[in-house]
Amino acid sequence: MERKERLEKLLQTIRENRHRESSFDSLHTMLLKEIRSEEEIESDPKKNPYLDKLQQTHSVHAGGIFFAKDLKSDDRKRLYKEFIYHFELDVRNALEQ
Repeated sequence: MERKERLEKLLQTIRENRHRESSFDSLHTMLLKEIRSEEEIESDPKKNPYLDKLQQTHSVHAGGIFFAKDLKSDDRKRLYKEFIYHFELDVRNALEQ
């Protein structure tokens, strides 16, 4: 599958699951697969800004959700929304390149 097609499908999936906090695990898995795909293209984040952004989304925004099990429901929802926002933004920006 070509990169553009892969990104378009990923963006569609993110948008379809935007309001489903229960989709975090599957979206997180997609994020990890996308990171691996981009590492195969160019593994240096300095040369691959999309990879750099994906790695930041993973470490900063997805990472917070793993520790949110003890947080209030509103806090978990906020973290999920931040994760979705940044993941979608990363993919949209990559499509525009």
